Amino acid sequence: VANVDKYELEMNGLDRHFQLPKKFKASRTTYRVKHLEPSMVYSVVMRSCDSDEEWSVWSDRVTFATLKPLQLQFGKIAEQFVHVSWGRQLQTSEEYRELDKNTIIGSTEALSYHFCVFSMDQMPSAAIVDKQFRGDVTGFRVDTLTPNTSYIMIVRACNSEQQWGLWSEERIVTTQRVLSTSIVSIGENYVAVKWSRLDAEAENRIVSPKNSVSLAQRKQPTSFHLCLTSEADTIDRKFSTEECTYTADEDRTPMYTIRALNSDTKYILSLQACYGGEEWGMWSTPITFLTMSTVSVKVANITESSAEFTWGRAQQNPTHAADPNVLVWRGTIVRYQLLLRKVDEMRAQEMREREEAMAESELQKQVTQITGGDAAFAGGAMVVPTTFTNGVTTPMTQQAVGQRSDADPSSVPHFFFEQEMDVKLVKYVQTLSRIDRLEVNTEYHFQVRALDDHNEWGYWSEAFFDTPPNPPQNLVMRKDGALILLSWDAPSRAHNYMYFIEQAVGRDPSAAKEGSASAPARGAKKDGSTMDWRVVDTVEDTVCRMRAFGPINRVRCRIKCCKVNTPTYLFSRYSAVVTLSSSSSVEPVNDLRLTSLSKSAAIIEWAKADVRSPEPGSPSVPTPPPPKVSYRIMLAVNTQPLINVATLRATNFELTDLSPNTNYVVQVITETEGGSCQRNPTLKFTTKSESDRGVYKCAPGQTPLGELIPAPQDRTLLLMSTNTASSMNNSRLPALDKAGALTPKPPQQGRKGNTPPPASPTYGPSTPRGASGSSGLGTPATTGRRAPGTAPHGATRSNSKKAAGGGLPTVSRSGGQPNSQAAGSSVGGHQQVPLPPVSQRPASGSSAVEHFDYVGFVPSDDEK
Repeated sequence: VANVDKYELEMNGLDRHFQLPKKFKASRTTYRVKHLEPSMVYSVVMRSCDSDEEWSVWSDRVTFATLKPLQLQFGKIAEQFVHVSWGRQLQTSEEYRELDKNTIIGSTEALSYHFCVFSMDQMPSAAIVDKQFRGDVTGFRVDTLTPNTSYIMIVRACNSEQQWGLWSEERIVTTQRVLSTSIVSIGENYVAVKWSRLDAEAENRIVSPKNSVSLAQRKQPTSFHLCLTSEADTIDRKFSTEECTYTADEDRTPMYTIRALNSDTKYILSLQACYGGEEWGMWSTPITFLTMSTVSVKVANITESSAEFTWGRAQQNPTHAADPNVLVWRGTIVRYQLLLRKVDEMRAQEMREREEAMAESELQKQVTQITGGDAAFAGGAMVVPTTFTNGVTTPMTQQAVGQRSDADPSSVPHFFFEQEMDVKLVKYVQTLSRIDRLEVNTEYHFQVRALDDHNEWGYWSEAFFDTPPNPPQNLVMRKDGALILLSWDAPSRAHNYMYFIEQAVGRDPSAAKEGSASAPARGAKKDGSTMDWRVVDTVEDTVCRMRAFGPINRVRCRIKCCKVNTPTYLFSRYSAVVTLSSSSSVEPVNDLRLTSLSKSAAIIEWAKADVRSPEPGSPSVPTPPPPKVSYRIMLAVNTQPLINVATLRATNFELTDLSPNTNYVVQVITETEGGSCQRNPTLKFTTKSESDRGVYKCAPGQTPLGELIPAPQDRTLLLMSTNTASSMNNSRLPALDKAGALTPKPPQQGRKGNTPPPASPTYGPSTPRGASGSSGLGTPATTGRRAPGTAPHGATRSNSKKAAGGGLPTVSRSGGQPNSQAAGSSVGGHQQVPLPPVSQRPASGSSAVEHFDYVGFVPSDDEK
């Protein structure tokens, strides 16, 4: 403007007191006002002055508002990182209409931003983060922070004129504490862990500055990652907050249980939190702990109808348990579960379940192909629950186990028990139980597991054991020249057996007349027994040839057996004592055939079985009449086990209620008072189809209606039918000084007329089976292993009782019946953890479980 000498500016604050008068030379037409406050309204007027000192009127008033300040906002706050963003609040002229509707708003566009972070623990100090960002960047993740540490963060902006604005208000943010984990409970197969940041009292004591981020504003974790590492493997488990459980106290601390761990194993546990978007916090301080050992079980005192079970938690790994850096837990057992099943029925059930699953799967495929739907199935097994509390048997409710409690345990294939424990016990305990009503010659599977005070079940511990076999049946004694030939039937065809043959010489009836009635008989023992039983041979065959130790008409024989190739050898009871005058042979039926067949019935016929009359022991003894013979009919479907459908004396039987077009197996077993025949013929046939209503007959000489499987041949008869001279030559024994290792020496007369015990049979590696001129029957093999009940090469037994025992468990007798005791720490092929000895044994009884005795367990204290 011409003739202007100077300018005058007057600036006032409209919403608060502010006044700035300013004069400028005529050559200056711009001015930058500094130190204004953000988000404030100001007005500006100007006038000019000429050289004559004349002032012009004031210009129109111009009203403007400064920009709102930059603000910092925080997102995820973790242990080692913080998400921060910045920006301005929305600003419009409508906010200042009351002051001036024409208020001018400045531009919020920024060329760049300047962001700084300072640690409050090291104030004053240089910024640990000092970064500049482009104008389009409004956020940043600050990493490598220290947990539980406070930081100051500020930011400022540079406008389009490359002028830096004011620093934002200082914001204080504190990083999260590292999760503090602690163990709630440890079991055989699980660990329960809880975690927290800090206790409630410490949180209440925190006084946060006005510009700091409060604990309530922090974002909580969305999920967690639990890692367990052992020497063998690593377990990673990620879970959400919804999967967590909470403690029952007022704090309601979150906790989580991870299962399927290995027992008696050292693990290292650590936990980290996720704050969303796969952004994980820091790992917690590792905890090293040792899982508890499983419950070990041992089976002892096995008889034909009962067994004793001892179980208890064994000592943990001493290497880890003695380490002060390893947490060793001492839990409390509140309940045991016991399960006893027959192995055969267990495997049959598993087979049925597999077949049912395959059938259901095939059905589901067919339904899916036809309708596109899903086929579902459900199944379950029945158990018989019983609770044992302090040794008292009480029925369990249906809610306790979810199964029937009114069924007879003997009518189902397995037993199921539960035993309540006394939680006041502070030491490990070893528990003893006796189960009766077992079946002879049966393999059982026994399981036990423990429930702790946190309602968590441990692993099942198992043991397999066999009850003693049945005694040999149909023992027959015959003369074979100067020798005795014994034959018998095996207790079962499903197993191999070792047989122990014992011989005794009975009292001579005429000897009683020579002395007084009060005088003991010759050869009598002090306990009143008139026979001294001695083991004469040990064989794995069902035929044995031996030499008589006395007059053949006074020789008595009996046999006991045990299964071979089993971890423990359990002896059966002795067979019936036989002599030449009492033995008889039970033969199988002849000419078994099917005479009639339809879709639902069949008639079988057979010829009478031959029962040989016993041979008299002496000419003065009359021949007893032949025994009465009966026939037991056994029937099975396909490959199912045979079941008894009838017992009769007739030689024909009609099978009814059969299923059409089904494969059947029928067997006729010959029985007498002395036992049953094991060499019985079997007949296989298939019923007619459902549409076939005819009845088919079969006369002798016509095409048979079924397939006959003949009975096995009697090896004894084959042996007896051999050429007599050749048989005598083969059975003639060599000199005693050369064969003493294979056969017992004959009795020799002592000075006082008593018969001294013969040398017990031993087996030498230089004498193979059937060598030295013997027939080879009844001589155990000596290659590979020594037979049970025999001495090693060069050893000599002092008497026949030791020969009967040998290297096998001792045989105890109660009431005349032998009870075999299973010894050793390996039962059913499974190595068991050694347990301390049991100081008490329960008394015998008829109940399924008689007593539960609590016995102190040696290893270590259970106190936490």
